[in-house]
Amino acid sequence: MKKQMNNIKVFLGTKVLLPFLAAFIPIFNYAQLKISSVSEIENKAKEGADTIVNIAKYVMGAILAIGAIGLIYAMVTDNPKKREFLVGYIVAVILILIIWSII
Repeated sequence: MKKQMNNIKVFLGTKVLLPFLAAFIPIFNYAQLKISSVSEIENKAKEGADTIVNIAKYVMGAILAIGAIGLIYAMVTDNPKKREFLVGYIVAVILILIIWSII
């Protein structure tokens, strides 16, 4: 049984993993940044940080939109916890506005 497991590991390593890695080696070569100065590094880092911040803002906005749909549903269906949902949504909006102002 142990020998059979070793054969499976060898098969996976040579027949599956190596061709997979060989397919991605050229991609790794092209993915490298061509940078010649420190200012270029700073510019690339700034662009990356700005992109991440923008994505985070869109995600927070989507979360607020989903929360608004849940809040409206709770209000329409006359859920007994609708006031708690409203307070929680208002707190979430305030927190997100504070986070956006910090970012």
